[in-house]
Amino acid sequence: MASILSNARQNAPLRALALNLSNLQFFWTPGALGYFIRCLGSQGLVKEAVDLFDQVKSSRVCVPNSYSYNYLLEAISRSGDVGLIEIRFNEMTDLGWQIDKHTLTPLLQCYCNSREFEKALDVFDEMRDKGWVDAHVLTTLLVSFSKLGEVDRAFELIARMEKELNISLNKKTFYVLIHGFVKESRVDKALHLLDKMRRTVFVPDISIYDVLIGCLCKNKEIDKALMLCNQMRELGMTPDVKIMSMLLSCLQDERDVIWLLEEKQADLDLGKRMLLYNSVLAGFINNGLVNRAYHLLKATIGNGTNGDFEAENILLVKENVCPDTTSF
Repeated sequence: MASILSNARQNAPLRALALNLSNLQFFWTPGALGYFIRCLGSQGLVKEAVDLFDQVKSSRVCVPNSYSYNYLLEAISRSGDVGLIEIRFNEMTDLGWQIDKHTLTPLLQCYCNSREFEKALDVFDEMRDKGWVDAHVLTTLLVSFSKLGEVDRAFELIARMEKELNISLNKKTFYVLIHGFVKESRVDKALHLLDKMRRTVFVPDISIYDVLIGCLCKNKEIDKALMLCNQMRELGMTPDVKIMSMLLSCLQDERDVIWLLEEKQADLDLGKRMLLYNSVLAGFINNGLVNRAYHLLKATIGNGTNGDFEAENILLVKENVCPDTTSF
């Protein structure tokens, strides 16, 4: 029942079930208690998990073991209550229960959530010394560092673990870290991770290129953005309209515009073609090339252009896209 309610995210009946069971005098196995605590914790019902654990323990209808305590610590870690998790961890060890990586992982997570990085690293080092660090444990620490803006620490840890333990990042971790690094305006580290990812079996998808190209365009690092666009084509991916628009709105060389638009997008509707066309105009204007934007408009409406501008070679002109009010 607890599993069904937890999976359905029915917190109110799950809370009521925990309260009712805590008032009933029947014996629990340590495994059953741990599993119920896990169901409560997964839905953020930390107080209910702690209350049930204490009630069952004090009524002596169950003697919690390391399995029970591990799931209690996991539930508490979600709240980030460092004081409480340390009390329960010490209680567990004082009772003589053996700790393992399932004990220390919640402790690590709790320290990360509360930004107590030195304590988190102490726990991580203990797990490393015991041989308990795996991809999941590493990801827990890395993702926490990334979400809290500790980019340099995350990157140092990646290098350290690859060298010392030969642990590689999984696909999900690559994605989370790249997005996290870009969010912190550390596109240099994000690009380094992309190169590392491409040397693995994982193939970046368009969302990775989208966020990286967007950041590079914002930073006016156009050559790097175009390099990523070319990289996409080499991987058999076609840049979508959003990526194309970001690039076109930054370009000032019509040869780059022609290269970017050299593959005709036969499936684009008029609205998307207009978006690209106006992005080309915006790119020229943003770079102070008003004259080029003017001649592109002239070429598009059939009034010709000057001899040193290649507007007639721009694919959107060939497709007879008509300027709209945004263009003017």
